[in-house]
Amino acid sequence: EDGATLRAASLRMEEAAAMEVDEDELAEGAPEEFLDPIMQTVMRQPVRLPTSGVIADQYIVARHLLSDPHDPFNRAALTEDQLQPLPDLAQRIQAYRAARANDILRARRAAA
Repeated sequence: EDGATLRAASLRMEEAAAMEVDEDELAEGAPEEFLDPIMQTVMRQPVRLPTSGVIADQYIVARHLLSDPHDPFNRAALTEDQLQPLPDLAQRIQAYRAARANDILRARRAAA
């Protein structure tokens, strides 16, 4: 339980640092597998679209599905409950987001 509490606190601090950094800055130099193919931003909740196999950000796909219930990559019928979460990739992306945000903030402080 203490480990989970410590991890949750650490994640909150990492997310606070990442919130001070623009999404475009985070995407700059990011591994291609971390980028949403629709918006070219670093994903937060990667999911696999089962009909096309494409990995995209859950929020972006969900917004698309509100106006068009089809996979944007192959036009097959798609609902939000069909999206397949990718927790291992999400953890790797979260670690990248935190490290990149810290690097950017450190560079800003050094330049000030």
